[in-house]
Amino acid sequence: MVPVLPLRTAHDVVAQLTELRLLELAIGRADDPDEHTVLLELTRISRANCSRFAAAAPGLLEWLADAYATGRGLVEAMAIVREGDETPEPVPHAGPLPCAVAIAALRIAGPAISTFLAGEHGCHVRHAMSGSTEVVRVRVYRGLSLAPAEHIARLAHARHRFIEALERGDPSLPDNPDSVPPIVRTYHFDGPHQDGPVPITITDHSLAHTLQRHVGNLRDALPTMWMLALDRDRVEAPK
Repeated sequence: MVPVLPLRTAHDVVAQLTELRLLELAIGRADDPDEHTVLLELTRISRANCSRFAAAAPGLLEWLADAYATGRGLVEAMAIVREGDETPEPVPHAGPLPCAVAIAALRIAGPAISTFLAGEHGCHVRHAMSGSTEVVRVRVYRGLSLAPAEHIARLAHARHRFIEALERGDPSLPDNPDSVPPIVRTYHFDGPHQDGPVPITITDHSLAHTLQRHVGNLRDALPTMWMLALDRDRVEAPK
């Protein structure tokens, strides 16, 4: 007799193959401590147009942070900087961010998590149907064991040093902590809606791949892009 096997969709099969490939990577790099811890820094470069009288609503930064926090691995710590503030604030890492933020940082641990998220490094651009555009810079730091709040504080210190050097006219400037890397992914998406799934189109430029589907939120779509990226040439993010 042929054993009865549970029905598998194409997505289920790809997900299981991805899991197998990720475990192979983790075993092959088990002795590399930087491979299994990563710090993600998300900074809002520009915000989609909104009323000057309305409170800032969650956007691409908050949706990406939610996707990373729920995607893979264990979130060990998380910190944010609220809009209009400069002070890093540790926050619980369960559930969506409590407010619209300017910066978010997450430290995530898990097998081969650095390779899994390496392709996120760069600028992410969202186009809304209204015509407005939102840009978020994502930096992926392999093996960085700093607390997210401390990392944000160091980023602010580096920014002040760079500005002071500019104002003095120093011929040799330190690295600009606000430099903008190339665009890695674009999203045509208006955000979650209470009435149900909404259309989204994602183009990953390093993969030369476009995904179109209906989703409840961004975290429902990104796992597909992460699956496809696993066998791409490894992207090295800065330490």
